[in-house]
Amino acid sequence: MLPYISQMSMSTAISLIYFLSHSGRAILTADVGVMQPFGEGWPDMYPKKQQRRKRNVLKKPAAKSKGKTSRDRLLSYVTTVPLGGRFKCLPAGTSAATLKRLTYGEGSKKGVCEGPMVRLLKKPPPGPWEPFADPEYWCRDCLPDWILLPGERGPGLPSPSLKNDPLFWGNSDPCILPFLPPTTKPHGRGSVLICPGGNYMFLQPFEAGPVARYFAAQLGVPVFVLKYRLLPDAGLDESLADVRAGVREVRRHAPRGPLAIVGFSAGGHLTASANARSSAWWRGQRPDAQVLVYPCIDGHDWLDDNKSGFGPNISIDTPQVRSLVKNQSLIVPGPKFVPPPPTFMVGSTADPECPPDAHSDLYAQATMAAKVPLVYMRDDFGGHGFGLKEFWAPACLRWLQSRDFGRQSDSHVPWQDV
Repeated sequence: MLPYISQMSMSTAISLIYFLSHSGRAILTADVGVMQPFGEGWPDMYPKKQQRRKRNVLKKPAAKSKGKTSRDRLLSYVTTVPLGGRFKCLPAGTSAATLKRLTYGEGSKKGVCEGPMVRLLKKPPPGPWEPFADPEYWCRDCLPDWILLPGERGPGLPSPSLKNDPLFWGNSDPCILPFLPPTTKPHGRGSVLICPGGNYMFLQPFEAGPVARYFAAQLGVPVFVLKYRLLPDAGLDESLADVRAGVREVRRHAPRGPLAIVGFSAGGHLTASANARSSAWWRGQRPDAQVLVYPCIDGHDWLDDNKSGFGPNISIDTPQVRSLVKNQSLIVPGPKFVPPPPTFMVGSTADPECPPDAHSDLYAQATMAAKVPLVYMRDDFGGHGFGLKEFWAPACLRWLQSRDFGRQSDSHVPWQDV
């Protein structure tokens, strides 16, 4: 269920509006009002002239009346930033308590709750989000089927439509998308950050929300999907910075227990590359475990026009594309290989895009040589991009539980017994 925000008349609904002069952000204290979905547009609570008059005013909040219910106080002191267009999200640094209030609303929730996005940049780019491709090109002759997903996008379908998919908009504004566990069961230890794939061109929705919901429900931990910056405007350095910022934000929202990062395809390349830059992590911030599903390890295909799979707007001669193979030696066998955290990896021998002998086998070889705990599932699991499947997800779940993720009440059987 999407979070809700209050839409109120000026005479009865607004009790206080503070404008903090050092940040320019509005803190709304709402008493009553008609609830509307968080994703809908937000009307201005005051006319612009009246907002300017109140800009530098800071008052003490009004005392809570005895008759107020938790519903009346639900959205007190909520800091929000509208993006324009159809998407809204919270600013960087939003408190964990605020995110929980907006995500859960009031009362217990039996299922996983998807919350509003949280920005990672303290100074995000101005203006509304733009789609990765103009709507006139949203057709099978222009976009690949693995992003159009014919028959799989739209209301009641596994993935949202392109116009409603936040992973398809706002390339210059990285965010995390939270999925919080049900409140009807005890919450577990740890957290998970997911890096969906998409060839550094797009972000696959079925490697995001369904995976996040699965781990949030089964482990009872908060799971976040990383919307990281992509080609052609961003290179690997920007994407790596988004991973580090996402991990810091996730640890701030879920400080109790370990953190695992899950990467699919190009997201697996990003995950492995991020964990190989050990000196770039703040102390204690590096993930405690990683899950790589059909990862791309050797990135040299991205420098070949016949193999890169890029669209006409991406040239292999740009610094952004060249950066994808920068420091390649850190994630392949050799003297410069950086030992990763404990790893669970899946590779399919029928995968034509990331065949194991050119990708995951190399990484497994180097990981075992570094004496890092490794679980490597390698078999004919079908073609590339199968996403969340029963043949690997329960085993990965048990493996994470064996590494102190999840609820204490769950039985921690060896992952091999699944």
